[in-house]
Amino acid sequence: NLRDHVGTVSISMPTFQQYVTEVLLELVRIGFRDIFLLSGHAEDSQLVSLRHAAATIVRIGTAGTRVHVICTYLVSRSLAANAPSEDLHAGQLETSLMLYAAEELVEQQLAPEKSRKSLPAHEVLPRIDREWPSGIAGAPREANRQIGENAYDSTLEYIADYVNARSG
Repeated sequence: NLRDHVGTVSISMPTFQQYVTEVLLELVRIGFRDIFLLSGHAEDSQLVSLRHAAATIVRIGTAGTRVHVICTYLVSRSLAANAPSEDLHAGQLETSLMLYAAEELVEQQLAPEKSRKSLPAHEVLPRIDREWPSGIAGAPREANRQIGENAYDSTLEYIADYVNARSG
């Protein structure tokens, strides 16, 4: 995880999973039957926690309860034309989306030209910030507002189509 990078606030997987489970239980209690969880964060641990909480609710919820977990980043990435495989955290796609959403908050000139996530393939490290100090994987300076707008629009269309096809 990225907890050792400056400015990052993290919670444990069990805490996050329990929180999501309790929120889902309350949604089911008040009558929701089709629940769509959207996450823009593609870290495996978060997606596993969301899916585990969703599975718990589907097993114990009211008959017909359905929970869908959609990672908007993975959808955007799959729909992006020519997305480089090394473009991940805070790279061209995410920076472009931020330029579209809130350009005034992006200080693109402070980002490196290109940065790689160069962690050992199988080793679990105590502090990944020592091996990956920037926390950036990709080329944020190649980002632009148009790429962000295209990614946003295509992702929104995909999600709307998905929800409409599954809603009664």
